[in-house]
Order: sequence, then C-alpha cells, then structure tokens
Amino acid sequence: MVAVRQSPWSLGAVTAIVRNAMGCELDPDFRLLRAARRGRLEIHIDVTHLKRVGNQLDSAADRRVIGIVVAALIVGSSIVMTVPGGPTLPGLPFFGLLGFVGAVIGSLWLLLSIWRSGGKE
Repeated sequence: MVAVRQSPWSLGAVTAIVRNAMGCELDPDFRLLRAARRGRLEIHIDVTHLKRVGNQLDSAADRRVIGIVVAALIVGSSIVMTVPGGPTLPGLPFFGLLGFVGAVIGSLWLLLSIWRSGGKE
C-alpha cells in the first residue's frame, strides 16, 4: 500500500493555519470554497419576471397558431369555392362559405386579442 502525503498547503492545512492565526472561525468565502471542493455546493437562482416572460411567449405562440389556421382556412376555402358540386347556399359552395366565416371569426379574435393587450407582446 502506498501512503499519500498531503501537501502542507492543502485546504485543510490552510484552514488550520488561518484558525490558529486569527483565533476565529473561517470567513464564509472559505466555507464556500470548501463546499465546492467537496462537491456539495448548491446554488439557487431566482429569476424575477420569468413567469411573465413565459406567459408572453405562450400568448405569442397562440396568436401565431391562430394566424396560420386563419390563413389555411382562407386558402382551403378558396380552393373549395372553385370546385363544382356539393351543397350550395345562394349559388356559392356551402363549405367554402363556412371556411370563410371561420376565417373571419378567427381574424376578429386575433385582432381583439392584440387590441386588448395594447400591442405590448
């Protein structure tokens, strides 16, 4: 078995020297270094306003999704309007009109949502 000699300037030796020289406990900074060396250092980070930023990102994502759905309804309804057949309402394809009505409702919801938030997001 090989004996490992501890360096005279190891953290434990320096701690003992400082304690003896000053006659008091170590500074909290030394305790922090000791905890880091032992692998027991804990860091707690509290980010203020993180919840608000998350809510703003959720709201922005919701608006983008509604915008994409509205655009898809407009394109799909336009295609349906050009295809003959199916039920009609005053000469126009019913499903095409239904898609346009859905697009109008989605657009109004999107505009009201932006207006209510004051455009802050």
